[in-house]
Amino acid sequence: MKKLNKMNLKINPKDMVLTMNTEIDMVNRVDKDDAYIVMFNIIDNPLRLSIITVSNFYDIIEDLFKVKREKIESLKQQELDVLIAETVSNIEVIAKYGEEKITIPLDNETNAKKVRVIISSMIQNGYYNQITNYHVDNEVVKKEQKIDTTELNPQLKVMLEIAKEWKGFDVNKFRVQSQRMNGR
Repeated sequence: MKKLNKMNLKINPKDMVLTMNTEIDMVNRVDKDDAYIVMFNIIDNPLRLSIITVSNFYDIIEDLFKVKREKIESLKQQELDVLIAETVSNIEVIAKYGEEKITIPLDNETNAKKVRVIISSMIQNGYYNQITNYHVDNEVVKKEQKIDTTELNPQLKVMLEIAKEWKGFDVNKFRVQSQRMNGR
């Protein structure tokens, strides 16, 4: 992958399904480094919905594990998947290599409503559609995926509550309330 360029979100008003459209420039036709991870988060200072991506995994693996690119390219897909999973499970890696691609500030009711619609769509439907356009040698290769979000429901529900209570949101007060609700 050369670069993950732009990304946008759309909600289909007929079925309220979220679609994420992504444009990616590839190095060449044999470039297999086409994976990217998308994370939805509510972050404070300033309070916002943040959509963070991690991509260019060959570069990350090369940097983290001090492995030559030729070795990475020779790995079987299953071995590569294990390395990528190990890489993205590390919060320090996400902090270092993640890129905030979309932000929606929670600073007014219009934006808060957008955030609630996005999050509610993933909770209610249990997925979002991901459409990726890979640009290579003046051609576009389109891939579509249905991304399951059911495992994220607990986190999505917390984000939804924050988006409902955005005005005057106090992260410390919220933490204390969450700990009480979880019996800590």
